[in-house]
Amino acid sequence: MVADILNHLRSLADAFPEGDRPTFSPPAPAASIRAFEVAVGFPLPAELRDFLSLCDAVVAMDVHNGYWLGGSAVLTRGVSLGYFPRSVEVGGEPVAVAPVGTDGGGNAFLVTAGDGRVWRWDHETGGVAAVAGSFAAFLRRVAEDWEHAAAGDADTT
Repeated sequence: MVADILNHLRSLADAFPEGDRPTFSPPAPAASIRAFEVAVGFPLPAELRDFLSLCDAVVAMDVHNGYWLGGSAVLTRGVSLGYFPRSVEVGGEPVAVAPVGTDGGGNAFLVTAGDGRVWRWDHETGGVAAVAGSFAAFLRRVAEDWEHAAAGDADTT
């Protein structure tokens, strides 16, 4: 499933001008993924592990508000330096989270331990908003956003 979405994102990337075209990095080394899990303190959801195993990072800073997804070593360093929250409040309870990327405005996308839901964390307010029920669903939303951007539509999903 994640591989299919990544392939779709790669095909969408070709629709952007060369200077604005999203880039895809090689797979993350297994040791880098393990180090990320150690830094966040829990096993990553399978879909996120699959993503990192296929493509360590997708950088699309010129698509709408920008995306930087993955980058296991960068995310591990960011966690270690305290750039991202370690937990967020969901339904009045703290839930452990790991960063999965950022947008062009300094906000982060976070995945919850266990169920793998994806949230958008506002770096200015500390508030979170639900984005997707899984990492694969999040990637599908990114693909929809890229489709709108490639078509010249200013609206985002």
